[in-house]
Amino acid sequence: MYDWGQDVAQHSAAAYHIIKEAHKSTANDKLNVIALGALTNVASALLIDPSIAPKMRLYCLGSTYNFEKGYWKKTDFNCLMDPHAINVVMDNAALEVHITPVNVAADMTMEREFVADHLQGKDDLRGFLYNRWISHIDGGYNDRVIWDLVAVQSLLNPEFMEEVEIQTPSENLQRKIFVTKSIDADKMRTDFFETVHDYLE
Repeated sequence: MYDWGQDVAQHSAAAYHIIKEAHKSTANDKLNVIALGALTNVASALLIDPSIAPKMRLYCLGSTYNFEKGYWKKTDFNCLMDPHAINVVMDNAALEVHITPVNVAADMTMEREFVADHLQGKDDLRGFLYNRWISHIDGGYNDRVIWDLVAVQSLLNPEFMEEVEIQTPSENLQRKIFVTKSIDADKMRTDFFETVHDYLE
């Protein structure tokens, strides 16, 4: 998002799609939005049309929260890719926010051999996912955190995690948001592979 001028929103197709879908919803039947990266499109939609905030429920991944000492950090990849956007979301009192900090999502680790047992050699999406794993050049060849799965599971299977209400960071509008405190990574992994196999077989 822009950090100067009267209109800092990114007028993207995604932002306008969120607005369109939100207007089909109500405060009693909210639009669920899952954001897997920076919050640019969500924040832009909120700035373009503030009336949609009470009609939405946002599930996102980002920030770090120290539950023992009670403080936030916004230095992870998703926050740093658009620092203005995370603050727009935090500062919107009408928006219901469910956020999974990256230090909590980090428990969603999968090992390559475990994934291979489920996906390797399949001539469909499963094989594609495994081949993507072994061809992606980074430090996660043997094991990696499947960050996005946690954000999706927080909506689909909230019983797989513990969620608490916490005050927003001191630099933001002071209000309570929902924060994931812990996850049951084993249940999430099991549910993921069962869902993929059921869908493709």
